[in-house]
Amino acid sequence: MNSPLVKVTIVSEVQAQHTQQTNKCSEHSCGEILNSTGNMEYNETTKQLSVSFRNMQLKKIKRAEKKGTESVMDEKFALLFQSSFAIGHGDLVFSVWALSLPVVVIVHGNQEPQSWATITWDNAFAEINRTPFVVPDKVPWNRLAEALNMKFRASTGRNLTPENLHFLCEKVFKLQVPMPPTDDYQISWSQFCKEPLPDRTFTFWEWFYAAMKLTREHLRGPWNDGSIVGFIHKRTAEDHLLKCSRG
Repeated sequence: MNSPLVKVTIVSEVQAQHTQQTNKCSEHSCGEILNSTGNMEYNETTKQLSVSFRNMQLKKIKRAEKKGTESVMDEKFALLFQSSFAIGHGDLVFSVWALSLPVVVIVHGNQEPQSWATITWDNAFAEINRTPFVVPDKVPWNRLAEALNMKFRASTGRNLTPENLHFLCEKVFKLQVPMPPTDDYQISWSQFCKEPLPDRTFTFWEWFYAAMKLTREHLRGPWNDGSIVGFIHKRTAEDHLLKCSRG
């Protein structure tokens, strides 16, 4: 069999929905990708066909019209992989496709935090066989805490403690919360990354993301060896320090 050719296009949410619902790939894409084709190679050891795209570049993107308060960092696209291959003397022809997880297209580093909020929420809470790219608007805090911990550990190398996560819970709900919180504590997408924290100009996610980035880039060593307590109330920090000897 000749090595099948795989082609990659970038598609919008609507085009991804059409592909999934009709099982047919749209002829149209919403952008232009350079170096978007590759041949599958057969691996004798794994008995698998695979293809690697090492130099893909997104040259153009066509965006949908925004609704309400939506921004470019909320808009999801997907990469659509397509291939056709024949078996025998061309008697059997198979057309196959696969959609990637959602991607967000940004043009500047200052759009990075909000676009990561979109991807994090989608990866954490989307159902496996959902319509692209449907996600719940509200989830229990405990599920979000699990996602934040996974994200923080992947970024910095160490888990957040139950006390750290309890502090984050009180931070986002702006009130005292029992430990551990019950599933009655639900957090919305808006609370997570749209509404500013009280008396602040930034959201809960922007604040959390900045702390995670700071830890990863400048405090990884002391964070991993346990020298840093992590997210903690100011009064708790003062109580700890008052019990310590000077210096």
